[in-house]
Amino acid sequence: MTEYGGYIQSSTKPVKQIELLLAARADANNVIEGQFFSPRAALIFKPTDNQSIRFSFNRAFSTPGNFSFFLDLIQTPNIGGSGFDLRARGNPPKQGFTFNRSCAQGSQFGDFCMKSQYSGGNNYLPVSAAAMLPGFLAGAGSAIQAGVAASLRANGLPDQAAQAIAAAAVNAVRPLRPTDAQLSSRAAYLSSGTVNLTPSQVTSIDPLRAAFSNTFEVGWKGIVGNKFRFDVAAWGQERADYSPAGIATPSVFFGNPAAVGGFIAPSIQGAILPILQNIPGLTPAQITQLAGGVVTGLTTTLASAPMGVITFDDANAPANAVIATYRSTSKVWVRGLDLAMDAAATDRITLDVAFSYQSRNTFQGVDGGNSLPLMANSPSSRGSMGMRYKNESNGIGFDLRGRYSEAYPVNSGVYATGYSFPLGAGQAGASTSAVTGSPGCASPQRAGTFCYEDVPEAFLVDAQLSKRFELGGQRLLWSLNATNLFDNRVRTFPGVPEMGRMVMTRIQYSF
Repeated sequence: MTEYGGYIQSSTKPVKQIELLLAARADANNVIEGQFFSPRAALIFKPTDNQSIRFSFNRAFSTPGNFSFFLDLIQTPNIGGSGFDLRARGNPPKQGFTFNRSCAQGSQFGDFCMKSQYSGGNNYLPVSAAAMLPGFLAGAGSAIQAGVAASLRANGLPDQAAQAIAAAAVNAVRPLRPTDAQLSSRAAYLSSGTVNLTPSQVTSIDPLRAAFSNTFEVGWKGIVGNKFRFDVAAWGQERADYSPAGIATPSVFFGNPAAVGGFIAPSIQGAILPILQNIPGLTPAQITQLAGGVVTGLTTTLASAPMGVITFDDANAPANAVIATYRSTSKVWVRGLDLAMDAAATDRITLDVAFSYQSRNTFQGVDGGNSLPLMANSPSSRGSMGMRYKNESNGIGFDLRGRYSEAYPVNSGVYATGYSFPLGAGQAGASTSAVTGSPGCASPQRAGTFCYEDVPEAFLVDAQLSKRFELGGQRLLWSLNATNLFDNRVRTFPGVPEMGRMVMTRIQYSF
């Protein structure tokens, strides 16, 4: 990436009490179309030597990181045991992504094409879940058979009988060749598999633009009584940014679970009922229940399994890749207030307090990259209160500080709070019953799902002790720092461990 620009700034004092700051910056680079102009203006009024009132406007641009353009890595292999990989790819400079729409004939989703690991190699195919069933059973049949056998054993059947029934059930479905009329197709993002998409909702991914912000601020800074210093600012900011990498290629599923069950039930029951009827001790009611359970289990497996991916018109898009990429977001407005104050209690002790507030941290109607709203990933309110002691005569210093932040939601790629995700087969807690993700965590949490909770409210205390030594005219400073002194264990982001007390010491020698 090559970026170039220019900057100019001026400072003018038409009268002693007024200062006018003007600045402008122009930038351009070779990966984003256009040029970027960033003006800045500030008017500072100083009625006295220790008071100032400021009015400012600032427009700023930032270029996406190189990874936003050129990233290409497998983020999650074999998602939930599906055989599909979640692949994070950068948004190609000045190109973006377009979908292959050359499959008007035969596609069950407008004129979109798909790729599938179950058929067609790496070629584009008309969207059809029904056409992928034979290939899916050829690739996943052994794993499905093992799951059915495990379920039957859990219901009390001997291992030999469970294995025979599972093999018969899967083998009965293998020869089936459904048509699109028998088993329809639907499209949904893998991160929200129950929310069906329409063709009009699947659009090209525009090239990334530079992120920008327009910030307006009015502030006051002053000293009161020669002991109290204040800095208060109210601000408003308009932002257009780029979202975290979110899933952009929809997956193809069977459209109607009930139709799937009705289609496979006759073949399965015809294959397994004779085996069940020859098992000693089973009543007719138990036979019916077990046969229905096998049909339900296979129906759930087929209905929830992705059969293909509606992917980009790109030869480098693998047939088994669900692609996540970056997008530029819509404009959003945020308003806020910042307050800072410190007071000299004595010549050696200073007290300080700070508080910050922003009006929004969730932006409804703005896609955060995974069909969930864009989020600031930060609290609306946070603050701190502290005390500093410094004795110049003996070189001893002490700092005690309390930090507060309120709870807040997060939406950053695969780390999204307040959302129920299905567990993949084989993961602890996974269930063979029907499980689908949905906005909001169920309470109590549904079997076979997991959910990241919001980052919790936190109040932490930090402390620092320091001692300065004079050695041969040079200075040596020793310090001992304790973060989260009282070991209040909290998570600072979804998916990370709870952090407790951390103690660190340091020796600094100046020469």
